[in-house]
Amino acid sequence: MCGRSRQSLRPQAYAAITGIPENRWRNREMFEPRYNCGPGMWLPVIRCSSEDGAPEIQTMKWGLIPSFHKQEEKMDFFKMFNARSETITTSPVFRRLLPSKRCIVLINGFYEWKKSGNQKQPYYIHRGPIMACAGLYDICTGPDGAPLYTFTICTTDSSSRLQWLHDRMPVILSDRAAMEDWLGAPLPSSCIFQEDGTVDISAFEACTKQGTHSQTSPSKVTTITSSPAPGSTKEDPSEKGQEDVNTPGVKAETDGVKAEAGGEDGEGPKDGGPGSSSQGTGSQQQKEAGPSPAPTNGQDVQALVAKACKPYAGSDLEWHPVTPDVGKTTTEGPRCCQDIRASKGTISSFFKPKQQQQQQQPASKQADGLAVKRERQDEKDGGDAKRSKP
Repeated sequence: MCGRSRQSLRPQAYAAITGIPENRWRNREMFEPRYNCGPGMWLPVIRCSSEDGAPEIQTMKWGLIPSFHKQEEKMDFFKMFNARSETITTSPVFRRLLPSKRCIVLINGFYEWKKSGNQKQPYYIHRGPIMACAGLYDICTGPDGAPLYTFTICTTDSSSRLQWLHDRMPVILSDRAAMEDWLGAPLPSSCIFQEDGTVDISAFEACTKQGTHSQTSPSKVTTITSSPAPGSTKEDPSEKGQEDVNTPGVKAETDGVKAEAGGEDGEGPKDGGPGSSSQGTGSQQQKEAGPSPAPTNGQDVQALVAKACKPYAGSDLEWHPVTPDVGKTTTEGPRCCQDIRASKGTISSFFKPKQQQQQQQPASKQADGLAVKRERQDEKDGGDAKRSKP
């Protein structure tokens, strides 16, 4: 479902936003800000410390690799980069993580693809400059024998405002209370998330200035909005970013990632298999068994999931179409999340067949093209005639 996201802030900015000091950022050296994130990449998440239970930032790889993964087996980060919230309380892979390994994934926004015929148009969806998503993490043994932290993003049914685009979406923690409940610990008082889960723009810009570098300043990119560009049509909810419950739902693909990964269920082994909590990485898991986020009771966990993992019903989600090149993980830079309508007109004109576009060219250009073709054909005919003489 959520096969791409945007996370382009500097480490200093994350520290200022969350209120968590930089000295409580674990594995920070593996983090690199990106405008186009995908499974297998290192991203920062908030989790509870195994030492004192206080929130800390931990850089982890996106795409859950369970603790019972055998070191000699190939790691597939696309297999469980999403976890369906409807089944995480029953799935052997995920249910063992709910009591003590919940985390918050901070992203600027996420990309989703709308399929229309043979065309797939990506959209960038965001809620203000930054939003918090529910996640789960685990620890396995990496190829080098060291502990490897990986995480998955929980997903739920899409809200009515996004049904036209996709039937699934990340679990967005709608307010600060939901964030603290899911994390199992209070956030620092200096965290700039407000009670309603939004972020004050001026406070956010002050934080991003601490992470600005060279020509990819996050503070410049965060000014992008989904306001319609000149020439956009009001009838298309994908371009105006407003609710249209009468629009038929379109189930989109996520850049082929979903098909390659075999879906987002992440069911893994069934009961009795290696997914039981009694197996894992031994001493490393014992070390991580420190203060656990509440709640630990099974019924309490189910109640927490039912409360937190709902489709986001807020009206502040915005979206706009972006370059199809975002489907490639090698595509980087601010252009990944820029509104293509500003330079390419409406979505309908963006997808016009090439032949139709050629027909709309000025008559003078078409005439010039035909004249050049005739000249080349005459030169070819003349050359053939010369070679045919005895």
